Amino acid sequence: MLGLGTIWAGMSLSSVLSSPPSLSSPPPTHNVSNQYINHIRNTNQMHSSTRILGECVGFKHTDDWRRIRSHTDRHFTASIAIESIPVLMKDVKEWFDGLEGKGFIKPISEKGKKMEVMASDLFWDIPFKMISKVIFGEMLDDNLFKELWSYNGLHERLMMTSFFGKLEQWALSSYLPTAANRDMAAFQRGWGDLLKRVSNEAYEKGIFMPVGEMYKKVLDGEMTFPEFTHTIDETLFTNIDATTVSIMWAVTLVAQHEEVQERLLSEIAQIWEPEGDEEDQLNLYLKRTDTLLHHCYMESGRLRPILFYSMSEQTADSKVIRGHVIPAETSILINGHALNRVSPIWSPDGDVFRPDRFASLSPAVYRYSFWRFGMGPRKCLGMHFADKVVKCCLFESVRRYKISVRGEVDVRRDRFVQMPLATLVFERH
Repeated sequence: MLGLGTIWAGMSLSSVLSSPPSLSSPPPTHNVSNQYINHIRNTNQMHSSTRILGECVGFKHTDDWRRIRSHTDRHFTASIAIESIPVLMKDVKEWFDGLEGKGFIKPISEKGKKMEVMASDLFWDIPFKMISKVIFGEMLDDNLFKELWSYNGLHERLMMTSFFGKLEQWALSSYLPTAANRDMAAFQRGWGDLLKRVSNEAYEKGIFMPVGEMYKKVLDGEMTFPEFTHTIDETLFTNIDATTVSIMWAVTLVAQHEEVQERLLSEIAQIWEPEGDEEDQLNLYLKRTDTLLHHCYMESGRLRPILFYSMSEQTADSKVIRGHVIPAETSILINGHALNRVSPIWSPDGDVFRPDRFASLSPAVYRYSFWRFGMGPRKCLGMHFADKVVKCCLFESVRRYKISVRGEVDVRRDRFVQMPLATLVFERH
């Protein structure tokens, strides 16, 4: 399996990698995924998206990438994510307590025992609230959350324009009196002002929060203000889409497979020990990676990666992949959708939802066969939080409801992420 191809990305032709050999070709110096840290980022990104994200850490490369990550990584460690589980689980339970009264729910039986909902309407505010708590800490009150949520709506419009707008791909479009440019100006001005205001208030009150600590790096000259605002944008707004869609697919796929759902409910029922502390037992269960719950999370991410293709990058040096020379500064994409399904590791049922496959596979085995948070050192900043959010939501969904799918499952064509188009039926146990 060669796993090499080409595709147009913007105005340039990009090489597409879609198999383990193309990502791990010997010798080690030619290992594409291990050299992401040396890649040239921010290639073929549409002009509109660079105006709001062009200076974020995810678009940076080499020394700039290392510099910014040195200021951000400490706030998103695996240990901090684990410590956040009790607070996250509390938020998830409160969200489900109010689910039957939400406007997007359609009751289909008396007293709300059975209800219908579009998968793409679910869970949006759960990961948003969690990450807001992580980065704003004690400064996050109801008023600030409402303000952040309003910017999320504006940001979503801007991202839709960036990915689907034709005019906005061109730099000259930024000078035109369009609604998109008015939205862009309002977001850039308001977002920067909000972050400065909250950071200054936190300093005056002696409150520690990651946003405030990163703003200090701006004042100290270790980050530029656009790097600061764009990186917080990436963390709070852009990555939330990825986490939310991951939850949607996990719940939808489990809903499609009744036998898996029954086994998962049975597993959940067995985690409680009469003499143990309920919260401690739940926290331990959610941290484990040898459970059916975790395997469902992994399998849903394998079958339905957030994007079909990775963002475009350029190689800093020439590389040899399976005997083919990839010149320096070649634009490269990873076809995650194909990689996650056609690798021999997943054979003979790579297109089938079978969570149990992860019970016998170690991460080292599928290292170059599973694209989700990126590969190598450039993995997503919030990856440690993503699995906790998805597992908490899937846990509570199955614990409270029998979930089924009405009709066919497809992918929405009006979103830049791979979002499910499905009608789910929730019936209380």
